[in-house]
Amino acid sequence: MGAAYVFMRTGTAWSEIAKLTPTNGAATDYFGEKVSISNDYIVVGSLMDDDRGDSSGSAYVYKRDGTTWNFLAKLNASDGLPGDNFTQGIGLSENFIAVGANNGDHQGVSQGTAYFYKIQNLPTIVEIENQTIDIQQDSCLVNLNIVDTDGRNITITAQTANEQIVPYTGIHVNGTGTYYSVIPM
Repeated sequence: MGAAYVFMRTGTAWSEIAKLTPTNGAATDYFGEKVSISNDYIVVGSLMDDDRGDSSGSAYVYKRDGTTWNFLAKLNASDGLPGDNFTQGIGLSENFIAVGANNGDHQGVSQGTAYFYKIQNLPTIVEIENQTIDIQQDSCLVNLNIVDTDGRNITITAQTANEQIVPYTGIHVNGTGTYYSVIPM
């Protein structure tokens, strides 16, 4: 089933303060393979979860209350399909969540899709938008990260068919919530 362990550092010593497990996970869900933490939130990926078909994937969101981490929500791709691998990449900054599905479909080709969420008026998490990653043919999304604290800049790494890693940058949210296209570096 998998688990995610939360540690806290006091001085030079680290101690385990929580063990997070899925509320309805299966042994083969790969819960905990991808994790992102920001302040009082943790997003834990369950890459092979099957809520939308085999290996469609899901993300579990937890919020800290004092020393306790409480389950907040389970996220699935709004257009998820079997084999999408939602949570291949997870980015979290403040209350902004980005999740990548490396096999998300684009015109019938599994190139990858990025999903964007915002935590508002707890416990509500709303999907702002999902965007197919426009990367070169025979590539698929590998990972994504939010690179600033206001959740406006995201980097994406894609892998080509010949196993070459290609970095992309440039997804940017403007004040209205519009996302700009991915631009090769």
